[in-house]
Formats: sequence, structure tokens, C-alpha cells
Amino acid sequence: QRRGFALIGWWLLGIPQYVIAGIFAGGAVQVGLIGVLVCVAALVLLFRGFYLQSVFELVVGLNRWVLRVCAYAVLLTPEYPPFRLDPGAREPSAPIGPAATAT
Repeated sequence: QRRGFALIGWWLLGIPQYVIAGIFAGGAVQVGLIGVLVCVAALVLLFRGFYLQSVFELVVGLNRWVLRVCAYAVLLTPEYPPFRLDPGAREPSAPIGPAATAT
């Protein structure tokens, strides 16, 4: 890349991730998918008395992915965020996918 334009290439590379993260997280005017799932889980918890484990894992995975995209967007990390959900109680410590098996 030419001098001075490195950050523009970085920003353009993330546009697909930014669009999807905006749909998941929502914004000031709209409610995102994560907000809808949390409201559904709150209603289930209110009327049934339990929190669905599958909804919890999906919300945690979506939140982790959105936060990775936000960290990339504000230049906190040079690592391009992968298109994957990491549901569960903790985030995996080792890379997942073809890069992990290539070594």
C-alpha cells in the first residue's frame, strides 16, 4: 500500500464485518438481533423461571464477535476478526480452523 493510505485499506477491509455487526448490535434508532434475543430470554425467564442455555450461548457468541469487530474498527488489534461464533462459558484460547491444523 502507498504511504499514508494504510489505514484506509484497513478500514475498507472491515466493511462486511461492520455491516453484519451493526445488524447484530443495533444502534440508537433500531434494536439489533442481540437485543431481541435478550428480551425473549427475559420474558422466558419471567414467565417460566429459567434461562435457555442455547439462547445464552448464542448471545454470548454474538457479543464476542461484535466486540472483536469493534476492536478491529477502532484499531486496537491488527488481527482481522474471524467469521465465527464462540458460544459457551469461555472463549477458546487456541485458534480454530485451517490455520490451527496447518502447523
